[in-house]
Amino acid sequence: MAIKLSFCIPTYNRGAYLGRLIESIAGQWTDEVEIVISDNASTDNTEEVIKEYQRKYPRIIYEKAETNMGADKNYLKAVELANGDYCWLFGSDDYLAEGAIERILYEFEEKHKDIYLTTRLEKSGEKKWLDIDKDAEWDLSDKDNYINYLNHVKTLGGLFSYLSSIVVRRQAWMNTETDFSYIGTAYAHVQKIVSMIKDGNGKIMYINKPFPIVGDGGDSFSLDGYLKRILIDLDGYKKLADDYYGNDIDVYRSFLNVMKYEHDFSFAKFFRWSGHLSFYEQKQLYNALIDGYGVNRNLLYVIMMISPIAHVMLNVKSYFKF
Repeated sequence: MAIKLSFCIPTYNRGAYLGRLIESIAGQWTDEVEIVISDNASTDNTEEVIKEYQRKYPRIIYEKAETNMGADKNYLKAVELANGDYCWLFGSDDYLAEGAIERILYEFEEKHKDIYLTTRLEKSGEKKWLDIDKDAEWDLSDKDNYINYLNHVKTLGGLFSYLSSIVVRRQAWMNTETDFSYIGTAYAHVQKIVSMIKDGNGKIMYINKPFPIVGDGGDSFSLDGYLKRILIDLDGYKKLADDYYGNDIDVYRSFLNVMKYEHDFSFAKFFRWSGHLSFYEQKQLYNALIDGYGVNRNLLYVIMMISPIAHVMLNVKSYFKF
């Protein structure tokens, strides 16, 4: 039977979590579904874990890189290895809610969209990417439709930042240009999707259902520090806006406006950020905000001057936590 859906799982040192993810898929899959795992030269027991599951389940494809190629290339590799008509990009520490496969296969037959986007379930509850509480459809290849969609987006998950919420039509993905300048941005997969939309493959369905459940592995991009994690978002999405919408001011503004919701461009938020950053790091961050997002220079200058207060407050809070 032909494969309709490939779970494309890029991984690195997530051997402790992969078993739960595989079982959550295999517990509800059909002959039309496969699991594809691209291992970015893990140094833990990932290979042993996957080989054990391959003996149990026949439709697990596994390839391990000889050297670490970085997250972005690993995302692309996972889709490259797949055979399905559609690819569900999935973080290797997350897992799948019951009923997800049945629902998504049904949608394939009924809707034939290029992109499906679901909500996610966190420990604190359901995380919605858009400000609507129902399923919805748009054609993002149409400018007015795209702006309407962007006006509903309230977090970067609605702009495809979160892997486990995204299902894409594989042929449309493979037919798009891979811009290798996005390697190292953490958003090469978003570049592919934005390119799909620009190529006319922008039919999207928002499924108001939390199919991915957030795991315990944490955000690996936070390991490089507080500033680096924030700049991944600010720089990555500014580059996407410049590269794809620089000649269309309406889409450009709507696209970048999502960042204001994601990171809450307010005095209170900037002040909290300053408590985590050195004076030099603040300059880096605030330059990105001024140049890329038009945040008021004087406001940020004031925050830099009073940032020692934020450092004291953060230290006091940490002290009383223990």
